[in-house]
Amino acid sequence: MRSVYFLLSLALLTLVGCGPDVGSISGKVTYKGKPLTGGKVTFLSSDQKVKTALIGTDGRYTIDKVTVGPAKIAIDPPLVLPKMMGGLEMDPAKMGAPAPQNPAPPPPEEKGGVALPKEYQDVEKSGLTYTVVSGKQEHNIELK
Repeated sequence: MRSVYFLLSLALLTLVGCGPDVGSISGKVTYKGKPLTGGKVTFLSSDQKVKTALIGTDGRYTIDKVTVGPAKIAIDPPLVLPKMMGGLEMDPAKMGAPAPQNPAPPPPEEKGGVALPKEYQDVEKSGLTYTVVSGKQEHNIELK
């Protein structure tokens, strides 16, 4: 009798499964043909679950565990760091750290950022969609 209950339990678990199918999406975000060098990608799946990922300096992103099916997408631009008042600059050497030997030029977003149209920041207004399938997939996002 125990083996019958065990088999029924196993069959029930097989039918129920472990939750909804999900996909892992990677890609590159470009704006006017150039990689977006920061910011955030947001996917809103049809079951109203929100998944986000940061955009790397090369424009690449990866979002895991997005529910399979249609999804709406929003893009937040890179943050613009405010300039210090009075033109002051921090000197690492004065703060106890060694001064950099070859300081890198500031990234483009620190020079004024990227002015993305506001509609890209709203999943309902962006017009960006994607149908997620199970497993790993590539989806590049081209903003104009």
